[in-house]
Amino acid sequence: MIQHEKIHFKQQIEMLFLFFYFWYITEFLIRLVIHKNVDKAYRNISFEREAYHHEQDDNYLFTRKKFRWIHFIKG
Repeated sequence: MIQHEKIHFKQQIEMLFLFFYFWYITEFLIRLVIHKNVDKAYRNISFEREAYHHEQDDNYLFTRKKFRWIHFIKG
């Protein structure tokens, strides 16, 4: 859980916090329309997909490339 939130913090820094929340909410709403399910929409947000995918990797933040969450937009 802590690693998951650390990944989000790195994402927030990259997006200058305000843009992170704007993108997060916008992507959630788009995915909610697509999936018609709150949990599915949440789990498919690119920021969440990156964080869930790497939350068990304690070294991820040391090797992570900037804006890596973009890779998780598709899907």
